[in-house]
Amino acid sequence: MMTSGSTGLPFEFHWDRQTSSLLGATSLFWLGWAGAAIWHTCVVIASPSYFYNHVAPRSRLRQLTARAVLGERSVSLSSDQATAARFRSLVAEEARRGPYFIRGYPSAVARLAEALSEEAVPLASHPKVVVAFGETLTLGNAEAIQRVFQCRVVNWYSSWEVPQIAHSCPDNAKVLHVNAERVVARVVRPDGLDAAPGEAGRVVVTDLANYVMPFINYSVGDQAVAGTPCPCGRGLPTLGHVEGRDSEVIRTRQGREVNSVVLGQFLTFVVGMIPYVWEYQAVQTAPDAVTLRIAPTSRFTAQFASTLQVDLENFLGPGVAVTVEVVDSIPLEPSGKRLIIKSQSRPTAETPASR
Repeated sequence: MMTSGSTGLPFEFHWDRQTSSLLGATSLFWLGWAGAAIWHTCVVIASPSYFYNHVAPRSRLRQLTARAVLGERSVSLSSDQATAARFRSLVAEEARRGPYFIRGYPSAVARLAEALSEEAVPLASHPKVVVAFGETLTLGNAEAIQRVFQCRVVNWYSSWEVPQIAHSCPDNAKVLHVNAERVVARVVRPDGLDAAPGEAGRVVVTDLANYVMPFINYSVGDQAVAGTPCPCGRGLPTLGHVEGRDSEVIRTRQGREVNSVVLGQFLTFVVGMIPYVWEYQAVQTAPDAVTLRIAPTSRFTAQFASTLQVDLENFLGPGVAVTVEVVDSIPLEPSGKRLIIKSQSRPTAETPASR
């Protein structure tokens, strides 16, 4: 596997087949907690179209195998093409097959919810649940999603390297239960000691299932609040809430929004920067200007810098000028995190992104 670099340092890591089986088992367990099942259609609203088209196309044989063996059915709607009309048409088709649920980036699902709300055209049916992952689920996004889709919103806290860290409590949406059967998750203060309940700190995790590349007290780059025992009686450790991944975004005059997960996927999987770059950071210096800071490896060349500049300009769209700046290192923020996207500019009242 390879991370997308959303914490600032993309790298390759490994699992074995036993780990993959355990991840599949946890997915089934978490679906049950969410109130969905594997035979319900999963509508995935996450990565943009370039990722689905060029990076992670599931083969027809794999789809048929998963459907035949597990009864799994999944359809993808890329985040940059998740219009109200397309989603309404998809739901009308899938509703004939039975219940469905949504799994996606909360910001993308919330934007879709707002578009559906503005059009005020009813859906053929509402999802059983919306599963948020990949970003921090903010209160504003959760409210918009619940209001439009008229269902529960659950939070799956995960990372590429150590997936399935915590799941929101079925009885108390403000609490995340740690998946203690295969992950130890700690919230630690700057001095490395465990944070007290209600105190914020860095999340460090130990994966109990990965024996080929162990992650022990591994910092996933997120901030969270240490939880207290949940009155639901399940007895699992808790996190109050996660403060990471609610990252800044690049906003263009055309209304385009690109968050750190999407940017990381593009640079890592499409441009292929892994052999050439140790760290990176995109700084939006103006509504029409982005500087991509690069801490290079020995393989980095002027030619690759030019490729980065051209590809990122094309990706961000017309009117955005990209500058590639080579630096020795990317400094950490006072919080201890290395931000992937920093904004030194805010859209003015005239820009579409200010709506």
